Amino acid sequence: LEACESAGRGATSGMTVQDHDITVRGPDDRPIMPQRINTFEEVREFPREVVDSFRSAGFPAPSQIQAFTWPLALQGKDVIGIAATGSGKTLAFLLPAFSSMHRNGWRPERQGPGMLVMSPTRELAQQTEDEAN
Repeated sequence: LEACESAGRGATSGMTVQDHDITVRGPDDRPIMPQRINTFEEVREFPREVVDSFRSAGFPAPSQIQAFTWPLALQGKDVIGIAATGSGKTLAFLLPAFSSMHRNGWRPERQGPGMLVMSPTRELAQQTEDEAN
């Protein structure tokens, strides 16, 4: 709770909420064994500059939502992640998509938009845009 409240005030302490009730389900809605990324260095798909930026910003490791969604998203699987405000959800889905676009040489000026992000509110859409930029 403290980490969520801190994030709501705009603090960037690197603290994250840890939830011990994590369920990962496959397309058939059956539970599957979750994979987890414990360190930024494990994510070979992210450009080195991204990993270095996490370190220089003071983040010791991926947040819990990132640790469990990145392995799936980096495999090209669809992900729905439910987590508290300030838990790192936005980067949980943006970074794998951006990394894929970067790796595949996506050129938006030639190929147009490379990703569609849906949001339930205008405010959240604007926050996502700010973070993506």
